[in-house]
Amino acid sequence: MAEKPESNPLKKVRALYKKKCELYVECVEKPGLNYRDREKIIALIIIEEHNREVIEKISTNKSVTNENHFEWISQLRFFKDLTDGSEQMYIKIEQLNARFDYGYEY
Repeated sequence: MAEKPESNPLKKVRALYKKKCELYVECVEKPGLNYRDREKIIALIIIEEHNREVIEKISTNKSVTNENHFEWISQLRFFKDLTDGSEQMYIKIEQLNARFDYGYEY
């Protein structure tokens, strides 16, 4: 019997993050990867796993019904900002009621 497609968008995103982590793990396990690249990929795995866990927490919380719920707005979110009409892409960061321009300081 074919599996029913997931109707919950968060479940789809959770599955996407899980697949990304699996691909990163495959990359780390490949022989010949230099130390620096291996450490970068390991950092990506940690970040993506954290994101997947947050999505899991939000998707299982039945009280989160819209984008204004505290569980969602308390997460650090990144957005592309192309509103000034220039070729340069800017990143906006939002968390709760705070909004910041990303200054490439990370």
